[in-house]
Amino acid sequence: MSYVFDIIILVILLYGIISGARRGFLAAVLRFVCMLLAVTAASVISTDAVCGDIYDEYLHEKVAQVISTSMDNAKQQAVDRLRTAVSDTVGNAAGSIVGKSAGESISQGIMDFASKHEEQIGDFVLGVGDFLGITVRDVLADERVSSAVDSTADRYSEEVAEGINGRLPFGIEVSPEKIHEVISDKKLIEVLLTEILDQEQTKTRTGYEDTAEYIEQSLVRPAAIRALRTVVWAGAFVIVSAVLNLIVRIVLLIVRRLKAVNLTDRVLGALLGTLGSSVAVFAIVFVCVMAFRFIGDFDYLNEDIISGTIVFKHIFYLINGMIQ
Repeated sequence: MSYVFDIIILVILLYGIISGARRGFLAAVLRFVCMLLAVTAASVISTDAVCGDIYDEYLHEKVAQVISTSMDNAKQQAVDRLRTAVSDTVGNAAGSIVGKSAGESISQGIMDFASKHEEQIGDFVLGVGDFLGITVRDVLADERVSSAVDSTADRYSEEVAEGINGRLPFGIEVSPEKIHEVISDKKLIEVLLTEILDQEQTKTRTGYEDTAEYIEQSLVRPAAIRALRTVVWAGAFVIVSAVLNLIVRIVLLIVRRLKAVNLTDRVLGALLGTLGSSVAVFAIVFVCVMAFRFIGDFDYLNEDIISGTIVFKHIFYLINGMIQ
């Protein structure tokens, strides 16, 4: 079993020497330089300023439309939930005033009207309420409406975030909590009730009209720029690497036609390959040392096997002594 460790070390060293000689010193150095240049160029290109310009030029309008659509959809669902609660409240109140059977008929009539004439439901509900002596304050104080208001405010941010995240590219996401910070419950409910009741005296500017733009600029744009930096960096790295490697190939074709230079390049390449494989050997032996320290003797690595090796034991004991 001991000879296996020495064979593995020998194979790694031979592979490093042969592959280094075939690749050549110049090729290894130039490709390493190419990688550094590609990383540097990609980092320079993928700045916030560049990615911000890309976003503003090609993504801004599409993202703004996605946010606006998501907010409109979420608002419509919220309006529907509140409209049902308001209609039920007025119907129930009517029932208590004009009698059970008549009240049920009125309640059902309101619901039927609400489903067919959504845009007029506010005037209709308020008209019935005025006729029966029910004020908007009474409607809002009802348990059904207040409960619907609370659940609507909680669900709205989640629905907006889901709508935005489901339509944006690059894995860009915004959290419901951030949406909730941008538009408060009070502001949202004011907007929804204005939509439902459709009363001129309640139609004040709430700032909701600017919320989509604010979400796009303060939440989505920074997240999009971060995602774009990754995409632009990767794209720039690939392109620059491809161009530089093509130049390296041309240089190597020219240089390797010179026999003296070619021989020196191969020898230095073999030395470089030896250095690289030596590092690999030390890394593997280091793992063996750590395993031996934490686990102790086991079937495939114990004192007898280590002492029976020729090369492995010297490296093993050297590393073991260095980390003590």
